[in-house]
Amino acid sequence: MATKSTTAKTLDISLLGRNYAVAFQESEREALLEAAAFLEQKMSDIKGGGKVVQMERIAVMTALNLANELLTLRKSADPAAGTTITADGASDNSAPDRAATAQRLSAMQSVLREVLQQQPQ
Repeated sequence: MATKSTTAKTLDISLLGRNYAVAFQESEREALLEAAAFLEQKMSDIKGGGKVVQMERIAVMTALNLANELLTLRKSADPAAGTTITADGASDNSAPDRAATAQRLSAMQSVLREVLQQQPQ
C-alpha cells in the first residue's frame, strides 16, 4: 500500500531582491510560484509609488490591499448561485477553480508570513 508523503519541502523565492525560504507541499508548488510572482508584482507596484520604502511596510500595505481586493470580490460574488470570482476577476461556478483560488491565497499568505517573520522587530 502506497502512502502519500506529507513532508514539506522548501522553495527559495525572491521578493524585491530579498530571498525567502518558504515551506510547501509538492501539490502546492505551482500555486506558490504563481503567488510569489503575483506578490512580487504587487509589492513592486507599492514600492514604485515611492511613498513606502521599508520592506515590512511594503509587505503590510500589500497584504492590506490584497485583503481588500479579496473581500470586495467576495462581496460581489453571489453565494446563493455558487459563483466565485477568479484571480483575474472573472466569474466562475466550478469547484476546481474555487480550490485553485483558495490554494493561491494560501500560498500568498505563506509568503507574506515568511516575509514578516524575517523582518527585524
